Amino acid sequence: TVLADHGESLGEHGENTHGILPYSATLHVPWLLWTNDGPQRLRLDKTVSQVDVAPTLLDLVGLLSKEGDKDMAGQSLLNPVAADRPVYSESYLPFYTYGWSKLQVMRQGSWEYIKAPTEELYDLGRDPRELTNLAARRQEVTHDLVGLLELFQQEYAPEGDREQALEVDQVSLEKLRALGYIAMSGTSSPADGPRADPKDVVGLHTSLERARSLMMKSLYTEAAVLLEGLL
Repeated sequence: TVLADHGESLGEHGENTHGILPYSATLHVPWLLWTNDGPQRLRLDKTVSQVDVAPTLLDLVGLLSKEGDKDMAGQSLLNPVAADRPVYSESYLPFYTYGWSKLQVMRQGSWEYIKAPTEELYDLGRDPRELTNLAARRQEVTHDLVGLLELFQQEYAPEGDREQALEVDQVSLEKLRALGYIAMSGTSSPADGPRADPKDVVGLHTSLERARSLMMKSLYTEAAVLLEGLL
């Protein structure tokens, strides 16, 4: 099986890379599966998720339990996929990096709802690049997807977000930093209160990424000018 972990925005919605905004540019990824005796030349047009990888592979090798995938977050794609199956996604990086709002996404059919300070609703069938926010105009669809999101949270996170600080040794930290996974760290969570909507301030993140790129190229004067402008 070949599966991408994420896409890249490449400038869409003001983000150059990935991790801040949960739009299709980063969430829609390829998944290719080759088997000796399984379905051949099959392309699914239903919404699937990376949580379906485990039950699908277990099913292919005959290790899925007798109860099937009912106790798993995903489902085996060897079974029919419902057209109205809801799929959840999220982006918490804005919260943990900058103290901005957490973003949660509920997708059902062609509809995509994003829970944010300014909520968003897109009809991906007609608007695949998510350019027209229909949340206010299609309030009935927004209401239904909000309900699906609340049901999902009640089932999988009934106690809400549960966070725990992990102790990581210095060697592991250096390895992660070398891979680019540790850009900054803090000793406490952001203060409570109203939070910025990431889509409104993503330009700050983009500029910080640009400054970091300049510093990696030893262009410190240019980076300083950019950072002073941000301050």
